[in-house]
Amino acid sequence: MGILSRVYAYANYAYIGGGFGAGIHNILEAAVYGLPIFIGPNFSKFKEAVDLVRSNSTFVIKQTSDLQHAITRIENDPDEYNKIAAANKKYVQSRKGSTDVVMGYLELNNPA
Repeated sequence: MGILSRVYAYANYAYIGGGFGAGIHNILEAAVYGLPIFIGPNFSKFKEAVDLVRSNSTFVIKQTSDLQHAITRIENDPDEYNKIAAANKKYVQSRKGSTDVVMGYLELNNPA
């Protein structure tokens, strides 16, 4: 997580790169700020992206018109924007503390 993770705090939308290649970059950096997120079609290896696409708070962009349509839809409906923002924030918050869970598991299964 570099400087980009902090820049998202000033954005209204996030287009996550890499989705037309091997896979996307970190989607959670934008989700934590409740941004509507746009990604390319190669995201299936990333559980967070799959979950957020299923929750309709992240949009899969295959061509320019997909992006235009999604932004127009959100811009014309502030309630939709707020619903998306809340869903992305909630997703991240609901997974808070996962490091502690993993560390507990490792300590239980690998005693010193």
